[in-house]
Amino acid sequence: MRNKEVIHWLESQVPTRLAESWDHVGWQLGDQEEAARGILWALEADERSIAVAQHHNLNLIIVHHPLFFRPVTRLLQHSYPGKAAHLALRAGISIYAAHTNLDNVDQGSSWSFARAAGLTQLRLAPLRQTTEHCKVVVFVPEEGLEPVRSAMAAAGAGWIGNYSECSFAAPGIGTFLPQAGTHPYSGKPGRLERVREYRLETITSQANLSAVVQALCAAHPYEEVAYEVYPLVYPRQEHGALVLSDLPEPVLLRELAASLKMQMQLVAVRVLAPDRNQVVKRIAVCAGSGGDFIADALRADADLLLTGECRYHQGQEARRQGMALITVGHARSETPVLVEWAEKTGQWLAGREHGQLPVMVHTRCDDDGELW
Repeated sequence: MRNKEVIHWLESQVPTRLAESWDHVGWQLGDQEEAARGILWALEADERSIAVAQHHNLNLIIVHHPLFFRPVTRLLQHSYPGKAAHLALRAGISIYAAHTNLDNVDQGSSWSFARAAGLTQLRLAPLRQTTEHCKVVVFVPEEGLEPVRSAMAAAGAGWIGNYSECSFAAPGIGTFLPQAGTHPYSGKPGRLERVREYRLETITSQANLSAVVQALCAAHPYEEVAYEVYPLVYPRQEHGALVLSDLPEPVLLRELAASLKMQMQLVAVRVLAPDRNQVVKRIAVCAGSGGDFIADALRADADLLLTGECRYHQGQEARRQGMALITVGHARSETPVLVEWAEKTGQWLAGREHGQLPVMVHTRCDDDGELW
């Protein structure tokens, strides 16, 4: 079995299309064609997880946090991520990242966190509205239609699910009156021109909008390009980052915090609440950094947001709105999903001829620091 076969199975369960537009998931480093010797699930690709993989002769690390998240201009051995990349390559270890797609998939990171916290009766929070994508419309003469369409597609426009180069074109008549000093593609300055044009439209992510507009302008034959951009607002159909749990009976916040510490074997949790004697009936759960989901938790009438971490001002806003927060640490909140998916990977392998392939999980949770 090759490394790419393992990842082919994983992507069938956790599609990369579920990742947020700003995220960088998928293959990060190494040889996809190499025969798999073993798999390590880990939060990070750092010196510790690479050392574990090397010690146990595992040559594929599946991480939750991408090794390469921001643009990299140099890989130096003495700094991250260059040091980790150097160690992995020297040890013949490949690295693959499943980040926000693992958060957003059904039964993803927040589900695992909620189960580890002992919560039951789990369900997704109401669908969010998203404006991550926009429609780009440009008016182009017939002979320029295909060059402009191809340029926009090459810049990353036109993706709908697993379909690429999606667009629509409708014919019409465009008019323009070139002023003195212009150099029109057709017609002459001072004379109203009527041209058979096409309205070409496609979609792109907000993050990719600038590149798409630059590409269409570069490919367009006109001196002045007429284009329009429309934000697209629609309910997101697959989003598992926020999970709700209704408790069988209301409990005091302090009792819930004590129960959570015992359930997850924590030394302490951080609690921010408008009232120490607050009663909790509905809990919203978000693994990792849950501050961006405070509005969603409030809209779902949650009394408490249980998460890994959030920023100071986000927490203060939640308290002003009457909702309590409990944070357990970013790494601690995301470890449960690694454990569950390591088990799923082992179960999948057990049903194949290469069931003896070892699968491990690196569960160190001190990345948030220690409470002394």
